[in-house]
Amino acid sequence: MKIDLSRTVKNKSNQLNSDDFLGLENHELIIKIRDVVDSGSEDQPTHIFYEGDNNKPYKPNLTFRKILLALWGEDGSYYIGQSMRLYVNKDITWGKEKVGGIEISAITGIEKDSTVIVVGSLGRKKAYPIKKLVLKIDNNQALKDAGLIAAQKGMEAFTIWGKSLSAEQKT
Repeated sequence: MKIDLSRTVKNKSNQLNSDDFLGLENHELIIKIRDVVDSGSEDQPTHIFYEGDNNKPYKPNLTFRKILLALWGEDGSYYIGQSMRLYVNKDITWGKEKVGGIEISAITGIEKDSTVIVVGSLGRKKAYPIKKLVLKIDNNQALKDAGLIAAQKGMEAFTIWGKSLSAEQKT
C-alpha cells in the first residue's frame, strides 16, 4: 500500500510558493481563476484565487502583473474564468541566492502567442514570451452540457439536438 507523505512537506504560507510545485509534472500547474482581489498592499497587491487553491492564492510579482495588464487589461473581473499555466523558473534569485520563483508561461483569453517587454530589475528591459493556452475539452462533458442547454430550451430543441448526434455520441 502506497503512503503519500506529500502533505507532510507543505509550507505554512498564505500564498502559492515554488515549493508547492514539488512533485508536479514539469514543475508546472494550470489554474482556473475564480476570483481576483486587490489587497491594497504595496508589495503583493494582486491576489489571484483559483479552483482548488485552499485559499493560498497566486500573488504575481510586479513583472507578471504588468504582463497580465498588457494582455488581459486593467479590469480584474475579466480574469475570472480565465486559465494560466504557472511554472517554476529555477533561475529566479532573491538577493544573491537562486531560490526559484513562479512565472506564467501561457494564458487563455488571447488570440495568439505574444511577447511582452517589461522593465525589470535594475531598469533592464526583458522580453517575456506568453503562449496562448488551449485547454483540452472533455468531449463527454461538452456533449452533456449541450444536451442540458437544449433541454432547458424545451422538448423540441432537445429532440433536434438528439437527432443531430452521431451513433457513437448516442452511446
